Amino acid sequence: MDKVELRIHEVMGRHRIKQSELAAASGVHYTTLSGVYSGKIKRLDLETLAPA
Repeated sequence: MDKVELRIHEVMGRHRIKQSELAAASGVHYTTLSGVYSGKIKRLDLETLAPA
């Protein structure tokens, strides 16, 4: 299976959006986005990125 590179900081910088704004717009928990942004989370399940 191919890997998806997590480049959230690049996208956020390009769009000048804060983590809290992205969390509200995407429905993904702030703590999840914060962990990805800081590099503490290296892998995410697709269910985490597409909440019901």
